[in-house]
Amino acid sequence: MGTTNRTRRADYEAALAAGGERIGAILRAHPSNFRTVGFVAEVEIEELCELGAAVIDDVGSGVLTDDLELLAGEPPVRRSVGAGAALTAFSGDKLLGGPQAGMLVGTRAAVEACRRHPLARAVRIDKLSLAALEATLALHRDPVAARRTLPVLAMLEADDATLSRRANELAAATGGTVVASTARVGGGRAAAAGAAGAGGRDRSGPGRRDRARSGPAGRRSGGCGPSARRPAAARPAHADRRRGARGGARVRAVLP
Repeated sequence: MGTTNRTRRADYEAALAAGGERIGAILRAHPSNFRTVGFVAEVEIEELCELGAAVIDDVGSGVLTDDLELLAGEPPVRRSVGAGAALTAFSGDKLLGGPQAGMLVGTRAAVEACRRHPLARAVRIDKLSLAALEATLALHRDPVAARRTLPVLAMLEADDATLSRRANELAAATGGTVVASTARVGGGRAAAAGAAGAGGRDRSGPGRRDRARSGPAGRRSGGCGPSARRPAAARPAHADRRRGARGGARVRAVLP
């Protein structure tokens, strides 16, 4: 649809007119771990939902906390639902803070069509994961409680004083030195959001493991968590090479 860097409403209208009844839905996928800048144009979700075809909107990381400044560039789930997307797809882990899962919300007819699809049984999560997901979503009913309780949101909001204290504690325990750093959230999940904070360098150089991931100053943070705000420091210089984030399985369905 359109070109790599510029897609306009007229491109969608032309494709819908040419495809006629063969078009089941419009699928829009958010570029979670990269950004296109310069001569760019895209059609917002509200306009897509005005074109008459069902819209499936893959918003990526699952932002339910709309007022977190660091995530201002990430599409919130509520916006797509409010715009009238037939289905909105997003992760249950990553920025939502729950277990690894893929989620679909939308109209009753669209969700039911996905539920009846044979693939739904193959990719469904287990009951323990469902219980963890239910508990996570219950926390999101109170945004203040969610930001205080869910590790991914609490770490994203950690202030400079907290990060410096954690970095100094870990540096003292591992023989490292504290330095200023800017990193990306979760292996690039929020590609345009750089978070400043305190990092560290292990004096032993390459060859020692990255202790920042599980040191005494905080909890372990993997590829799907906020690496920019993980509460630790004192890591070797070679550990600055980013590890990619892994997404969970997600069901996509094109409506008849």
